[in-house]
Amino acid sequence: MTVSTIPFPTGEAAELLGLLTRQRDLYTELGALASQQASLIADGKTEALLTVLSKRQCLIEELGQINDNIGPYRGRIPEIAEALPEASREKLRDLVDQVQALLKSIIEQDEQDRMKLEQAKAHVGGQLASNARTGMAINAYKQRPVAAAARFTDKAG
Repeated sequence: MTVSTIPFPTGEAAELLGLLTRQRDLYTELGALASQQASLIADGKTEALLTVLSKRQCLIEELGQINDNIGPYRGRIPEIAEALPEASREKLRDLVDQVQALLKSIIEQDEQDRMKLEQAKAHVGGQLASNARTGMAINAYKQRPVAAAARFTDKAG
């Protein structure tokens, strides 16, 4: 009896599935941190935001390594998928779709957060400029010499 397809992925296919699974898992974590980041921006919790950004950076570095490892397979994914049994081929397609959907969602959330941060920066900049103008006006009055009272008066007054 001959088997036309391998019942479970081996070699390159197994490695590619493992890399895509890890990539999906990291994007899921990154997505959760992106949601947490949005909440912290809305609440103005700067210290906690910096902690989340640090965690995100670690995940992004690991994603970069995984992306480098996927690189050699990128152009051959259809060929590798074709050699897989249907269930594994479907799993490969699902992983690719999940990774793309997660990445799109994270990029959209990051863009919204970037705009919120820019608005907050502009608001703070406006407040600082207003404070500077107020300070200059106060200083202008402080530096103005007070007219001395007349020491002599004439007959009229």
